[in-house]
Amino acid sequence: MKQIQRGISSAAKFMLIGAASISLLVPGGTAGAAGAAGITGAAGITGASLAATAATAATTETAAETASSTAEADPSKVKFTKDQAVAKLKELFPILNKAAVTSYELGVTNEYPPPENQMVWNLQWSYNQNSSYFGFSARVDAVSGNLINAFISASGWNNEVYYPPKVTEEEAFELAKAFLDKAITLPDGVEMVAEESSLSNPASQLLFGPVEYSFGFKQKRNGIESEYTDTYVIVDGSGTVTQFTRSADPAELPDLKPAVTQAEADSRFAEQLDMELAYVPLYDEEGLDRLVLAWRPTEASVNSIDAVSGKRINGMGEETDGTPPVLEDVPLGRKIFQARSVQTDLTADEAQKLVEQYIGIPAGRILSYSYLDDSYWNPEHPVWRLTWGSGPNAPVTAFPSQSSAEVDSSTGQIYSYTKEDFMPYGEKGSAAAAAGQPVSYTAAKQKAMYWVNLLYADASRQLKLAGEGEQGPDNGYTFSFQRYYQGIKVLSDTVTVRLNSAGGLESYFSNPNRLVEQSGLASKPAVSKETAEAAYLKEFQTGLHFSRYGGYYTNNVYAEPFTRLVYGVVPKDKKHEYDVLDAATGEWVSTYESAEAPEAEPADIKGHPQEQELQTLIRYHILMPDEAGLIHPDAAITAGDWIQMMTRASSYISSGDYGLNTDGSQPADAAGVPADDEYFAYIRQAVQLGWINEDTKLAVHDKLTREQMAVLLAGILKYSKLTAFLEKNGEADAFSDASSISNKGAVTLVVKLGLMEGRSGRFEPGAYVTKAEAAEIMMRLAGLQGRTDQRIGMNY
Repeated sequence: MKQIQRGISSAAKFMLIGAASISLLVPGGTAGAAGAAGITGAAGITGASLAATAATAATTETAAETASSTAEADPSKVKFTKDQAVAKLKELFPILNKAAVTSYELGVTNEYPPPENQMVWNLQWSYNQNSSYFGFSARVDAVSGNLINAFISASGWNNEVYYPPKVTEEEAFELAKAFLDKAITLPDGVEMVAEESSLSNPASQLLFGPVEYSFGFKQKRNGIESEYTDTYVIVDGSGTVTQFTRSADPAELPDLKPAVTQAEADSRFAEQLDMELAYVPLYDEEGLDRLVLAWRPTEASVNSIDAVSGKRINGMGEETDGTPPVLEDVPLGRKIFQARSVQTDLTADEAQKLVEQYIGIPAGRILSYSYLDDSYWNPEHPVWRLTWGSGPNAPVTAFPSQSSAEVDSSTGQIYSYTKEDFMPYGEKGSAAAAAGQPVSYTAAKQKAMYWVNLLYADASRQLKLAGEGEQGPDNGYTFSFQRYYQGIKVLSDTVTVRLNSAGGLESYFSNPNRLVEQSGLASKPAVSKETAEAAYLKEFQTGLHFSRYGGYYTNNVYAEPFTRLVYGVVPKDKKHEYDVLDAATGEWVSTYESAEAPEAEPADIKGHPQEQELQTLIRYHILMPDEAGLIHPDAAITAGDWIQMMTRASSYISSGDYGLNTDGSQPADAAGVPADDEYFAYIRQAVQLGWINEDTKLAVHDKLTREQMAVLLAGILKYSKLTAFLEKNGEADAFSDASSISNKGAVTLVVKLGLMEGRSGRFEPGAYVTKAEAAEIMMRLAGLQGRTDQRIGMNY
């Protein structure tokens, strides 16, 4: 993730459920070849042939065995048949009556890591439209019949609904709830409720493009909510549900009632609260912004309290006495990391050799992918992202044997390394068997110290061993290191070393924050610890909820999910959810300073003729008030301002989102705008979308005239060539100042489309466009969506 965007897109929200996974759409006829005991088939396999198919699948070896799981699909446990699953999907998504099931399987073999619940009908669909095929996927629980997920691509159905949508957000929300009632059956006593922030934020949507509403739901029992949002529904602008996803292993809420009262929990919270100083990274819309010395609670002091037993519970769901981990110094190693002194950046070949020299790559693997990209943690230090594969003659598999690494192109520091990107899951002892004789915990810790000295800059001075996991001879060891600067913890600056049971390096991950090295970081707080604790107790309290633990893989072993009823620390006001207390000012600062639409309407747009248009653009984060809370609607805008507004309205992009070329070189100018210009990212996007010719020399800092606006609008509409046919005898000639118009075709076009109009019989081509006028034009342009031969603002 290169940037923290203005909002999470609707599709991206689906990735927030459970652990991250890679899912592949398996072609028809091969989808089920992998299940250890799965039922699979191409469309039309039924009856007697089903058993034969299952028997064949049970002995077939395919690439998907790479993603093996301890759980296997058991056909004898099926209670909801494949035909019932197909019928249910057609009922839920009527458009599927025009599609066909191309393949199916019992079990999930096209996802990494594999879900533990394998009693799932995994169905692939295809739709033929004008000789073009569109594929869809859906999963239905083979025991309960509950829908797990479905993605019905809107692009193939010609049913996109643009701004303004046919249904309101509130209407879409009611449709999502009704769909949920049909899609899943809940246990007795359990209901689904919308998460508090479920109503979709316009800032997470785009003004140009199909309208979608995304809603999240969580479970509730005995009036107590789960903190885990496990279900999402997306409804398009016409009121059609297009996407649904739910955890394959949803949390089961036990029928529990608290034995600990809210007052007792709050008292315990106040007693155990302990604050610590830390350098906390703050993020804005451009990504990592700065570090601040802040007070925050120690992790151990804000452990949840089991509402039944009263025991303190750590982040793994285990009972704990709340004792913080003992920090251990990292001894200076004989081999330590030395940054490169060469001024030129590494090439891909040089980065590859560094990894092979210091760590090593499994025999037979060759570099198959290299890409120079911005570093999320260190924007000024691009990194080489490298992948080693088994070569062109290796079998094509869904989850191939490959290794990967990230290397700082300037210093040569290796930020991450993974020996096996796709490790077989659930096979205890497999790594040990291949690696050799198991080593002791003490020997493993020494090896971990060796690796951090070799790979991390100044590790013995900056790192402390902060957490360790002794998994034993079957599953190896994991060690966690925390960075300290001036004796103060640097939050999110950690190192994780995972070793197999023989002490061999399986993976290494670090995220050194270069902002630490900048001068000026305070080391002494102006706010006392006692004052910080009092401020925290004033703004935070405990809240009763169900909390889910487990349900993921760690060190190749699946942690079984379970649920506790707990009192967790929550803000009294959700605006403080991600806040820390600035140790210099005593003010609350958010660690995620995303731009938010103002609660109150800017004073200078109230009563303005374009008030409604301006307010809409503010809601979509296309325009934002200045520090004084004003918009300045009658101020003239520049050409760069307009392109910035349009790109914000049609794509998720920020001013820092431009990166480097894949060969490490700086990006070339875009339409005459250099890479270090504040508008560069937006102009390059406009060039890539075809709005502006690459050979154009755009004066982005000059005020935008009305005629220039007409020309830019023609480019956005992809009608620039058409304007040549509109030069004569068009609307532009009807204006009394027609002789002052240079591009009459562009002016005629925008007048015909109702995007711009004259003023008292004049067009005034040289007049400057104000922010309010630009807002009005943009909203008129948004209203044209769906009525032109190509999508407005998009390149597909």
